[in-house]
Amino acid sequence: SLQHDTDLVQLGLAGNLNDRAIGRRRLLGLFGGWHTAPLSWLAELAFIDDRSARSSAWLLEANWQVAQGHDLKATAEGARARNAAPGTLQRTRLSLVYEATPRAWVQLRAGVRGSGGDVAPGASRPQLGFVELHGFF
Repeated sequence: SLQHDTDLVQLGLAGNLNDRAIGRRRLLGLFGGWHTAPLSWLAELAFIDDRSARSSAWLLEANWQVAQGHDLKATAEGARARNAAPGTLQRTRLSLVYEATPRAWVQLRAGVRGSGGDVAPGASRPQLGFVELHGFF
């Protein structure tokens, strides 16, 4: 894993190779973050190569610190798999999440999330509203 930091930009590269009798998997990840007031941005690309399939995934996130301890995040992410079987599977997901951190080690999250892309026949594209309470130890 390699990483380069400046005051405005963070860039990184990560990789992994598993070569075992049960399967071989190669992974390459590129990621970066940068700040454009009032937003902070995060972007990631990942490439996965198995013996039976190749896939990729991406993420783009914008974070706005509304006030100390209050963040609003908009996220777009997707995945694409090319399987040994004919065809390509693509998925996307969009999220809008409010995060409140009222005290150290406690976070409350509320948001909405929708997904799209290829689905199996008869399956749905879920739209989700959620509230989460996180405790960090």
